[in-house]
Amino acid sequence: MHLVKFLRQLPFSIKDIHLFRKALVHPSAEACENGTPFQRLEFLGDSVLGLVIGEMLFKQFPESDEGVLTKIRSFLIEDAFLFQVSEKIGLKTILTVGQGVTTKDWKKILADSFEAFIGAIYLDQSYDIVHDYVIQIYNEIFREEGGIIVLKERINSFNLQQNPIGQIQEQLQKEGFPVPTYDIMEDSDLNDGLPVFTATISFETNRGQFSYKGTGRNKKNARKIAAQEALYHENEWK
Repeated sequence: MHLVKFLRQLPFSIKDIHLFRKALVHPSAEACENGTPFQRLEFLGDSVLGLVIGEMLFKQFPESDEGVLTKIRSFLIEDAFLFQVSEKIGLKTILTVGQGVTTKDWKKILADSFEAFIGAIYLDQSYDIVHDYVIQIYNEIFREEGGIIVLKERINSFNLQQNPIGQIQEQLQKEGFPVPTYDIMEDSDLNDGLPVFTATISFETNRGQFSYKGTGRNKKNARKIAAQEALYHENEWK
């Protein structure tokens, strides 16, 4: 699709098309002589997107604490989700990339390009416009994936992770995999000199071998945080 045709389909009128040309020519492309404009727009878009999603979660889930909201926000602005958003709006059809780009590269490229695209909208329009546009796209995806209920279920799963060590062990055993192992390393905090422990949880599933880290003031907390980290990334290994 031609860029102008794509931009005309947006729910607002573009003022400066050159901004969007900068956002939609990836640094891998020969046409992009200097990747700095793209990367600057990507940086801005990342910040704007984080604010929009953070505000949405703050309003939707008044009972959830900062830790839970941070995890959900991370999920909604990570490359895998932004790739899905980019596919939804057809960004790939008007994005200029280098000839050497492989299928494996596309997830990261489209995620970065969506952030640059959001940065361009913010500069060309206003925060209110980009806010409404992002929420509209995300709501469409939520409806397709089961609505806001999906987010609530995910938040509940975080809230219920009071025993992550037992939870991940139970999940692995249920699927017929060996129980996880934990390696502990002790270090000192550079600020106060007190002990700091880093736990690494390691396990294997039919998708490969995985390990995640957690840091705490004692061994128990470090293991718990490592297990929570593994549960948060269960889509990678389950």
